[in-house]
Amino acid sequence: MYAEGFRRELREYARDCLLSLSRTRGLLREEFAMSMLERHISGEETSHYLLLKLTTLEIFLRQMLDRRAPAGLREAVAT
Repeated sequence: MYAEGFRRELREYARDCLLSLSRTRGLLREEFAMSMLERHISGEETSHYLLLKLTTLEIFLRQMLDRRAPAGLREAVAT
């Protein structure tokens, strides 16, 4: 499910998260992150487990450090 999702509808969201983790937060080397995503999209390798972990990390950091969440998520988890 996630393997195909990161090749299709989640591809740009994953790219945004990986770029944020590399450019903004300095947690990843951008060349590694983009290369991994491109190899996954092309089918050259399957990296969906790592992509899922990294996008989840970025969502967590956005919510906890930046106080910004993806559209609709803040309302869904508001107490």
